[in-house]
Amino acid sequence: MAISPSHPIVATLLPVGWAMIWLLWVAAVVLLFPFSIAVYNRHNTMRQGLNEKQANISIAVGRRLTLVAQALETAKRYADHELQVQIRVSENMLRSSTNAASASAYVSRLVDAYPVLRADGTFLRTIAELRHVEDDIQSKREEFNASCQSYNSSVTRFPTVLLTWPMGFRTRAYA
Repeated sequence: MAISPSHPIVATLLPVGWAMIWLLWVAAVVLLFPFSIAVYNRHNTMRQGLNEKQANISIAVGRRLTLVAQALETAKRYADHELQVQIRVSENMLRSSTNAASASAYVSRLVDAYPVLRADGTFLRTIAELRHVEDDIQSKREEFNASCQSYNSSVTRFPTVLLTWPMGFRTRAYA
């Protein structure tokens, strides 16, 4: 036999039951609200850290592009200089094929005027700086990926996933 809601015992417990349910909901909200704020703040801080690290990678990549352009310009200037020297030496040798001493003196003056080490040193410094920037980019990517792994694990961990996904926190792609 089923107990109907009009039964005297059920009728006295029904108002108490609804009050209890209402009280449990209020307690759950009061207890979950600070937890929700803490989860949001922690994940927002992590997301901002990832954004900063991603921006640092972009800056380093921009620096790399600048250095590559400098290295190419230095190499081009050096190649142009070498071509100019070769043309002048060849022309001078043709003009004064009988006078080898004057051609040799001319080459010596060209070498003094345009020392190879100056262009070569600039190129070597640019290449060394480029290697440093490449190492820096790699280091920044590794740091970003480690932070990304921590963030992604935190966003998808239960029970925080019940709060992070509705709050808009999604996993991030690795660099």
